[in-house]
Amino acid sequence: MTATPNLRARSVTELLDASFRLYRKHFSTFFAIVAVVNGPLAVISILATASPLFIAGSTDPSGFLVGLACIELVVVLVLSILATWMSGALAYATFEIVLGQPVDWRRAYSNTRGRIWTIIKAQFVQGIVLVLCMLPFAVGLGTMSAAQLVNPG
Repeated sequence: MTATPNLRARSVTELLDASFRLYRKHFSTFFAIVAVVNGPLAVISILATASPLFIAGSTDPSGFLVGLACIELVVVLVLSILATWMSGALAYATFEIVLGQPVDWRRAYSNTRGRIWTIIKAQFVQGIVLVLCMLPFAVGLGTMSAAQLVNPG
């Protein structure tokens, strides 16, 4: 039988304290979830940027740049999908830990695998909302900058 989580109203300092305690206690689980994605991608990215001439198959500078751009595009796309999945796995692991359930990195990834597209859609919507929230500030800042250029004094 698992313990019932303490779901009471907390102050900001209590939330921060509980968060840091949770991360310290389960550091290896969170580290493994992050390392599964970032470790191989770091190696691929280092190899891709270190040897684009061999991958592009040419010593021509334009071939070098095209090869590098293609490799980096693939790395960025794969990283975007895997980083989103990693965020979902971290959230899953956190919820399971708070609910008193045992979890490891394998379980976190396997239980979020079927929800990867839902997680991607949610992060896309979150990005749109963030952009829409920041848009008035960007427009205001742009307007103020343009006014300064037109009337510098």
